[in-house]
Amino acid sequence: MTVCYATSTVYVPRFVTRAALEMAAGFMLVGTVVTGGPVAVYDADLASIDTTLPSLKATPYLGLVSAAAANLVYFRLVPGLGATRMARVKFAIPKVGTVLGVLILEKAVTPQRLAGLAIILGLVWLGIGAKPAASA
Repeated sequence: MTVCYATSTVYVPRFVTRAALEMAAGFMLVGTVVTGGPVAVYDADLASIDTTLPSLKATPYLGLVSAAAANLVYFRLVPGLGATRMARVKFAIPKVGTVLGVLILEKAVTPQRLAGLAIILGLVWLGIGAKPAASA
């Protein structure tokens, strides 16, 4: 996931030349191939997956509302914001996700999660917010 964040933060703002809807659809298609490809190659036993009505109802919502809408908004914002500002938005995602997971889903605050948040905050501060020391 980190490689995807880093790559898209640097390259997407440089190469967004098509309409936002086209870019979002392409991004979703590539994601589907990348995640679905190994399932097809390794001949996964899809019959063993326990599909329930709530999970089947959630799938279109997650695909259309969460992922597609987020990608559409992202590709509308990219040309105007630039790579640095988009990096700030992308680095906020894990922090917000962790906080929402703790508050809404009652996830446990583990040392690993706190360490991950500290690392992300530190790297964002170093990469975006830190001021270079004045030379003497």
